[in-house]
Amino acid sequence: MRKKLLRPDEVASLLNISRSSVYRLVSETHLVGLKVRSSLRITVDSVERYVERQIAALLLETGAEETISPASGSSALFDDDDESCDTASQEAGNSENSQKAETSR
Repeated sequence: MRKKLLRPDEVASLLNISRSSVYRLVSETHLVGLKVRSSLRITVDSVERYVERQIAALLLETGAEETISPASGSSALFDDDDESCDTASQEAGNSENSQKAETSR
């Protein structure tokens, strides 16, 4: 089952930002947050929309002609299935290893 609410530390980890930046994004209404008792929770949908808006802004800024199509129903960032995350980690590791090999030659 896919999570619908995330803790601030989970959002911070996904976006590679600090927890205080997550709180700031919520206070500036870039992310939708709600209180569960006294704990802040951020909706997964708002994080996905935020990332999509940031990508769209970057593409406009750089004049790129690419279009970003929304994921088919879910985002690999937020699935409980760890396989997609493992694949991304492996691909990143392979890229780093090939770069290191090229520089050592």
